[in-house]
Amino acid sequence: MFPVWVAMVFAALIAGYTVIEVQRAERVQAQAVASQAMVSFLAYRQGAQNFLRANPGHSGLISVASLHGHFPAGYSGDPRWRGTVDGGRLFVFTFAVPPPQDLVEAMWRESRHSPTVGLNRGGTLFSYAGMNTGIALPTTIPNGAFVMAGN
Repeated sequence: MFPVWVAMVFAALIAGYTVIEVQRAERVQAQAVASQAMVSFLAYRQGAQNFLRANPGHSGLISVASLHGHFPAGYSGDPRWRGTVDGGRLFVFTFAVPPPQDLVEAMWRESRHSPTVGLNRGGTLFSYAGMNTGIALPTTIPNGAFVMAGN
């Protein structure tokens, strides 16, 4: 009888450990995906900034085709991101709405809580903390999109 109890306790410990490790692994995977998306978003933004430096008079949406040659080495673009210029100011944003929550949180941390990083709410940029920044956004940016404003 004692060996059965020992085996049951051992099986329960293994099951508990497995559940904890699976949850931890899922968190690590989600963080890695968010980190990859953040790096991709920032590389896209760098390409848009380079394009804007080469084409200072540009206004409106920046086509993906026009960004090739302006992206950092090794980066070829990402269909999730878009860029537009309004009044000389660059706005890079997520095309899909709602944006991935992990990306929004990672960008908020990486930007050191910058008020120029947030969400489009009714045509105005709201910081991730919910503060109305007063920055009016172009109508080409979908409501609810994640936005990074500034050149």
